[in-house]
Amino acid sequence: MTLRKLTAFVALSLLLTSCQQEVDDEILPDPGNGNGGGGGSVPGTSRIIKAVGVTGQDTLTTFYTYDAQGRMETLSTHGTNGGQPVHIFKKWYYDANRIVKMASLSESGGFPGDTSFTAVHYPNAATLEFDYTVTKTDLLGIQNIDSTRFTYLNGQLRMGSSYLSVFGLDSYLAARNTYTYNASGNVSSIKMEGSTDFTGNTPLELLGTQTLSYGSSWSEVWSLPNPAQRFLMAGLPNQGNEGVTLLVTNTVQGPSSTISTSYSSGAASRPTSAVITQNVAGQVLVTKYSFYYQ
Repeated sequence: MTLRKLTAFVALSLLLTSCQQEVDDEILPDPGNGNGGGGGSVPGTSRIIKAVGVTGQDTLTTFYTYDAQGRMETLSTHGTNGGQPVHIFKKWYYDANRIVKMASLSESGGFPGDTSFTAVHYPNAATLEFDYTVTKTDLLGIQNIDSTRFTYLNGQLRMGSSYLSVFGLDSYLAARNTYTYNASGNVSSIKMEGSTDFTGNTPLELLGTQTLSYGSSWSEVWSLPNPAQRFLMAGLPNQGNEGVTLLVTNTVQGPSSTISTSYSSGAASRPTSAVITQNVAGQVLVTKYSFYYQ
């Protein structure tokens, strides 16, 4: 989740400078299959089990596993980035029909990265729309607690405000993302604000904006049926199944960037491959993905 970091801008910047270290949730197809209230698919229907991304001499392979209800349970990525080994693991936990907890850990270049656990809170037992999450992150023995409150309007997730506590100190408002939607109910822009002094003593400042463009729609088996649940799985609370073809990030300070994606589709409107071109201040990286199904 991008809100697990201080801002989506920071998360995207790390992604771009890591030569596509892991599958970009906002660009690549939603790995979750859809059927029923909290996602999942009818057992035996086609679903993604592997994605292979090649950037220059580096290859990253992502494996997906599913629970007995056909809901995606784990994602694990292994390979190299800049010639250094990379290992990423994510797991989703469910109640009867909703994601209630998430876990992730990473390792790069032989050094441990952060380990995080996110608890998802719902205001009642029936809704699929969560109102806040609490993430505990451990990096080299330093624990951060990040709680994010979400607000909705007309069924759409409109804002996420993140509060950060480091070393057990009082939490402060560290970041806020505001979402705007197009006529299809998909996110068209994200306004990103953050604290630049990391104390909470000054108002949030505008860090940048992201604008998203979409292409063709995919088969419904590709998506979780509820936008809020899609956000927990794939980073965007979209209503439709259209694939993101262009992501433009404009920052107040630092270089702007573009990520363009072209897809090739196979049976049942499922993408079989994708080419992702990233341009950051004139530095261009091209990653070619292939997708495999069960």
